[in-house]
Amino acid sequence: MTLGRALAVAAVRLGDDAGAVLARIGGSIGEQIREARTELARISGTPTRRAEWAAAARAPMPPGLRGVHPTWIEAALAPLPDRARAALAAGSEDPIDVWLARWVCAELPPMPPITNERPASGRFVSVAVVVAQGGDELRAWLEQTGADQLAVVMASAGQQTRATERIAKPPRAGALGPARACIARCRGVVLDELGLLRIGARAIAPYFDALARRQLILRLPRDIGIVVGAELAQAAGDPVDQCPTWTALAAD
Repeated sequence: MTLGRALAVAAVRLGDDAGAVLARIGGSIGEQIREARTELARISGTPTRRAEWAAAARAPMPPGLRGVHPTWIEAALAPLPDRARAALAAGSEDPIDVWLARWVCAELPPMPPITNERPASGRFVSVAVVVAQGGDELRAWLEQTGADQLAVVMASAGQQTRATERIAKPPRAGALGPARACIARCRGVVLDELGLLRIGARAIAPYFDALARRQLILRLPRDIGIVVGAELAQAAGDPVDQCPTWTALAAD
C-alpha cells in the first residue's frame, strides 16, 4: 500500500469533510491520496479488499521491499539511529522498532516481485510488466527509448544516429510520435550519462500513473531515480497521441 493509499483509508474517518481536506494537500502525495480515495469509493462494496488495505496499512514494511534499490533505503535510514537498521532487518514487533520501520518505509509503495520475465512476444506488454523489471533492465529500456526519440529528431534534420535503422522498421516506424513532439522532448537535454534517460522518461510518462512512476524510480539508484522521477512527473500530462505508441515502446 502506498502512503497515499494508507492516508486515503484513514481519511474515511473524516466523513463528509474528507474531500475538502484532501483537496488542500499538494504535491505528488496529494495526487496519490485523491486517486486512492477515488478507488476506495469505487470498491466500497468489497469488504475483502478494504480489509487487505487496512492490514497493509498496519504492516511496518510494504510488500516487495527487497525490490527497492538499496540506496533509497540507505537515504531513509541516514537520519535515524542505528536501531532503525536493526528493526528493518529483524522485523521486530517491539513498538519502537515497528515505528522506526514504518518511518523508513513511509514513502515506499508496495513493489511487485522482480521477474525480468516477458511474454513470448518478447515485449513489455503493459506498465505492470515494466515495473516488474530490475533496475538495469529499466535503465536500458529508458535509454533505448530516449535514443529512438533522438533518432527521430536527427532524421528530421537529415542526420543519422545508431538508432536510425531501428526506428525505420516496424513497430517503431511512424509510431514514435510527431517529429515536433520528439524535438520538444529532447529540448534542453544535455547528452551526458543521464541525457537519454531523461528523454526516455519524458516519452513514457503519460502511460504511468503516480504509483507506477514511484515503483519505476525505486528500482533505480536513488540519484538516477530522482532525475527520472522529475522528468516523469513533469511530462505526465502530455497528450498520449503525441507520444510513442505503447507497441513501439514495448518492442525489443
